[in-house]
Amino acid sequence: MKHHRGHIIILRPDLDQLRFEALDHFQKHKADYNELRQHFSFINPNNYRGTGRTHFEGNPFYIDKGVLLSYPDTNINSLDNVEARKLFAKYEDANTPADTLDDLPFYSLQEMQNVFEFITNKQDYEILKISENKETLSNKTLGFDIGYIGGDFFSAIADVAIKPLWHPPDFDDMEDIVQHLKCLNQFCLFDTYEKAKAYRQTYLSKKWGEKEMSDGQITIIQIENL
Repeated sequence: MKHHRGHIIILRPDLDQLRFEALDHFQKHKADYNELRQHFSFINPNNYRGTGRTHFEGNPFYIDKGVLLSYPDTNINSLDNVEARKLFAKYEDANTPADTLDDLPFYSLQEMQNVFEFITNKQDYEILKISENKETLSNKTLGFDIGYIGGDFFSAIADVAIKPLWHPPDFDDMEDIVQHLKCLNQFCLFDTYEKAKAYRQTYLSKKWGEKEMSDGQITIIQIENL
């Protein structure tokens, strides 16, 4: 069983929800989204503290053979937090494993704090600790999410009931999903590892859900405050 862990800088829940609702996808499927909110009337999307939100990243900067570059046609003058993005890109290059199949960078608290110092709109972000398959709670635990612990940080909570994009639920086949999600806490996360594990098993049984490319890809992630 994998036990990756690290730290992330992630957009505040209410701002992330506003960004989602501004997407063309949301506007085109607004009726479906309104129906979803009726099914999950017990969930306030603005309270979601999980990993399925917009992460701060180095884009459009990257490192190639030790040199900091940016993607073609990048208008640097239009970007915010340029120095923070550059530093993040350097940490991403330093932390991405070169000899494993994971190809996922995990960041220390000090690294994320260093990046955070360069962010001008600090009030829009938070730093969180994430741990894969960690069952023991701490006094800083917010709860448990289920999803990818890298890549686009797909969340099987967010993509079902908070901000569905690629794999929204089938309204005719989610009664058991609704019952699981009624157990979410005030942060729209599961309080215990066992509740998260039970939800994961039910979610993976759904034909309409995201599929794992490898066993354990959709994993259980404990989220902690600093």
